[in-house]
Amino acid sequence: MSRFAIVAWFLAVSCMDSRAAEPIQYMSVSVGQNVILPCPCSKDTNKLVWQIGEEIVVNHCCEEEDPPHEPYVNRTQVFLSFTKGNCSLLLRNVSLNDERTFTCYIFNGEESLDHMHEVGLKVEENDSEPHTGFSVGVPLSLILVILAGLIVALIIRKHWQRRPRMVVIQDPQAKLPIMIHTPV
Repeated sequence: MSRFAIVAWFLAVSCMDSRAAEPIQYMSVSVGQNVILPCPCSKDTNKLVWQIGEEIVVNHCCEEEDPPHEPYVNRTQVFLSFTKGNCSLLLRNVSLNDERTFTCYIFNGEESLDHMHEVGLKVEENDSEPHTGFSVGVPLSLILVILAGLIVALIIRKHWQRRPRMVVIQDPQAKLPIMIHTPV
């Protein structure tokens, strides 16, 4: 167990005496996706540690920083250095091994624990077979609707072609219109 993990654990236990523990917030994500684990903090916060049990995920606390646990190297980002008051953790390329409870420890200026926030991560496997219901069903339905529309249009056109038509011709001598019926 690392020295920092022991100190963080001791601080967490000793400072939790009069404070009510926040309920664990649960989140779900699929394998391979990125997820942001929320951790509210004040704009004055500049020291925090994200851990899973004794494993350090991110350490923004002490000058003698303990390195992050190997599976989290180059997979995490904390927004604290970019946005004050945002202690959330971005976890990239989530795997089934990440299905655990992450704890964010927020420290005040004197390096004593201010509060902690827990996030339970539920990781779901991707389906190995692609869903064909949407990718095949929609184009097939669209083709059937277009074919039905064409059939209806042809029936209407054929109906209009069979109808007897009247043609009006102007008789130049009588100056009266002449109506001629065309055969069916």
